Amino acid sequence: MEIFESLGFAEQIFELPHFKIRHLKAGGADLIDFKWLKTEFPFVTMIAQSVFLDWLAREAQSFPAFEIEMGASARELVHDD
Repeated sequence: MEIFESLGFAEQIFELPHFKIRHLKAGGADLIDFKWLKTEFPFVTMIAQSVFLDWLAREAQSFPAFEIEMGASARELVHDD
C-alpha cells in the first residue's frame, strides 16, 4: 500500500471492494499482528484479482505507450540478445 500511496493511488484502491487483514489467529492464539508495523497501512489489503486488474487496466489507459491484449494466448517466449 505504501507504493500505491507514493503513486497517489491508495485512496482509489480503498474505493474498490476489499477487506483488511490486521492479524491472524490459529487455535485461539495470535500468530501475526500487523499493528506493530511502522507504516500508515499496518494490514494486508485483500482485493479480488479480477477487480484489481480491471482497475489497473483502466488507470493504465492514461499512459500513451500502454497497450493491453485481453484474451491473448502466448505460444513461446522470444529472447532478444
